[in-house]
Amino acid sequence: MGDRPCGGDYRTARQSGGTPNPGAESRALAWRAVDDKDGLEIQDGLTNNLAHLDAWRAGRAGYPVVNTAMRELAAIGFLQNRTRMIVASFLTRDLLLDWRPGERHFMRHLVDGDLASNNGGWQWAAGAGAGTERSPTSASSTRCSRASASISEGSYVWRWVHELERMPARWIHRPWEAPDRVLLEEAGDRLGAGYPERIVEYEKQRELALAMYRIQ
Repeated sequence: MGDRPCGGDYRTARQSGGTPNPGAESRALAWRAVDDKDGLEIQDGLTNNLAHLDAWRAGRAGYPVVNTAMRELAAIGFLQNRTRMIVASFLTRDLLLDWRPGERHFMRHLVDGDLASNNGGWQWAAGAGAGTERSPTSASSTRCSRASASISEGSYVWRWVHELERMPARWIHRPWEAPDRVLLEEAGDRLGAGYPERIVEYEKQRELALAMYRIQ
């Protein structure tokens, strides 16, 4: 069925003024039918780091696209499906946390929250439940890398992450790699003025995820 909706009603794209994708509503309804029946699957090997969970909720995980999406969710109660999947994948595939706190957080904040769709979308992101992909390589840290290409301009991040409002677009998705000259002369050393450090490093978390999923 392809990438699935995460958390929202299938009518969201049409209500938000987006251009409906042919067949998107029927696919979403098909997923919802699965979600209505699907049971709960609990994964082994997950962490229980409440500090990481709190940082994710607050939009202070250190990764701009994740921070941006979580702050937008808190402010307006809505996210595009792409960013919903990015933050869900980050919580489950990079932070290696249980998907259920994320599912509950979405339901508390999404104005278009749908219990069955939300539950099923989170299980899909975590690789649990029906119709899911068990391999962490399909929806792991690469999601944020893809975000850099699909959300290439900095306007989205600049709008919600004010600590980076002076960061040049070239570095907006990976500000920790920006040279000192950029930080001091162009960005005004904003990274030293409240922008959170990354709570995990992709490369290390990927190795942990591969071990957890027993991928050789």
